[in-house]
Amino acid sequence: MNTRCRAIKGYVKIAMTLGALGMTLSGAAMAQTSSASICKAFTILKNQQYALCAGASSFIFDKITYAKCTIQPSGNSISAPLNYDDGKNIETVNQEGLNNGSFIASTYSPPIGATISSSKGGDVALYTCNTAGSNAQGNSDDQGNRSGSYAQCDGGICFTSTTSTATESKTFPGLGDVGEGEIVCSCPITTTSDSYQVFGPFGPTFFGKNHNCPTTASDYDAICGVGITANDNGYTPLYIGASTGAPVLLAECLTPGPPPNFNTCTRPPK
Repeated sequence: MNTRCRAIKGYVKIAMTLGALGMTLSGAAMAQTSSASICKAFTILKNQQYALCAGASSFIFDKITYAKCTIQPSGNSISAPLNYDDGKNIETVNQEGLNNGSFIASTYSPPIGATISSSKGGDVALYTCNTAGSNAQGNSDDQGNRSGSYAQCDGGICFTSTTSTATESKTFPGLGDVGEGEIVCSCPITTTSDSYQVFGPFGPTFFGKNHNCPTTASDYDAICGVGITANDNGYTPLYIGASTGAPVLLAECLTPGPPPNFNTCTRPPK
């Protein structure tokens, strides 16, 4: 195996490890009753370039998702700290990638186009999945609760070799063209029968004239990744998500004040 292949495999392994740790910490933090204690459990990366995957979709290949995310040139973002090796964490990992130019870490901030104040209401909405009373068909646990999947991109590693330049276009399997300012990130898959939220498409471009949200339960469930698992090789699009409540709470941790006024969609009854 050549050096480049070993390096890529190493980055994928790091991404899977960091992503898994991020979900563990996120779940623990969300169980707290105080929003202040939740904020303390996370790290704010200040004035660092980062990859924003919230609002993106991903492609499943060999039980990993690959998401087409946007490069945020500078700004504040938030992530599980993902501590390791006595003092290293998500902030030092991201900085190392920026220093050597080979990768960027994926961290969270509210996606552009997800808030009602955005131009024309935005093109992204927050979907709540696995809500009580749903009778969607899909995999289920021992209690009969349906399950679905999402890409968990906090701490994911994104390869700068996948970005396009003004003179050279790049494509990626399942994602198509990767434009300037975009980057491909590797993210673990979370499959659960618990409630979770994803940032998915919103507006007439996606659902037809005068319909900003899906008008059928099956279309809504498709955005939620209901019935999808890591074994669905080649599946796209799988959207980026987190435990229910995390997108709003982490946005508040990042920018204290009133909660963000996200576009939302509700699952139709049929």
